[in-house]
Parts: sequence; structure tokens; C-alpha cells
Amino acid sequence: MSKISEVLERLAALEAKFAKIGHNGGPPLDDDDEPPQPQPELIPDRLVAERYDVVVRTLERWDATPELGFPPPIRVRRRRFRAVDQLNAWDRANARKVADSHNPSRAVAQALPRAQRGRFSKQET
Repeated sequence: MSKISEVLERLAALEAKFAKIGHNGGPPLDDDDEPPQPQPELIPDRLVAERYDVVVRTLERWDATPELGFPPPIRVRRRRFRAVDQLNAWDRANARKVADSHNPSRAVAQALPRAQRGRFSKQET
């Protein structure tokens, strides 16, 4: 047996032995039995409040009212986040309620900036 074939055999034995050991003694790195689960995209409550044009305290009130079905917060280090896909699903589920209760005069009033409308002035028709 030549030296090269002996080295190759020893190298193959070492590779087989170390293939069972992962990084830092953990599971093997190439263990692809199950694909990693995608993490949900989270946004903080401050941005959720901006999305719905409310204050953060309103989100807390919505959480205290379970019949609304608003997505629950996910707490990460004492901060509150919401999953974007759950918010989108809630929007789709409640789109009909918003469309049915639509008041055109209120929509016009909400579309106008407050500074131009004036605080005490009436809406022009």
C-alpha cells in the first residue's frame, strides 16, 4: 500500500467520525431532515398604532376586548409586537364591516387636514 492511499483512508475515517459532530459539539450542521420554519414578520405596537391611525393605548384597549378579534401581541423583552400576516388577515376579515358602515361626510372630514379645516369651523358642503 502506498503512502497516499494510506493517508486517504485515514482521512476518510476522520471525516466519517467528525461528520457525526456538529458545531461546538451540537447536532450535525448538514442535518436537513426538516427545513427551518420561517419566523413571522413582526412590527412594534408603535408602528401598528400608526398603521391604524390610533394611539398605542387604543391597541391595549383592543387587546382587552377579545370580541374584536384583534391579533394578540407577541412580547419580546417586555416590548409588544404584532405579526404582519395576522394584521393583514384581520384587515381582510373586517373590510366588509368598514365598507358597510361607511359615512361619506365623515370620510371627507377625516381626509381634510385639521389645520386647514380649523378647530371650530363647520364642514362646508
